[in-house]
Amino acid sequence: MPYKSGETPKVGDRIKNKVSRHGTVTEVKGGIEQISDEKLTIHWDDRAVPIEKYSASEIVMVSRTSRRE
Repeated sequence: MPYKSGETPKVGDRIKNKVSRHGTVTEVKGGIEQISDEKLTIHWDDRAVPIEKYSASEIVMVSRTSRRE
């Protein structure tokens, strides 16, 4: 399931939650079924403890680093 803003979650994405707390996605785990939400581990900018299994649908992507492959 994508972010609230519609993009598919990827490691390295800069994000914010509903209270405008900013951070970086450090891990993405997909749901078992297509309707399941991806669970994210997020490193918050305010140095709070990373949260595991944060629901992607509650997050808005701020920016994504483009990488050449």
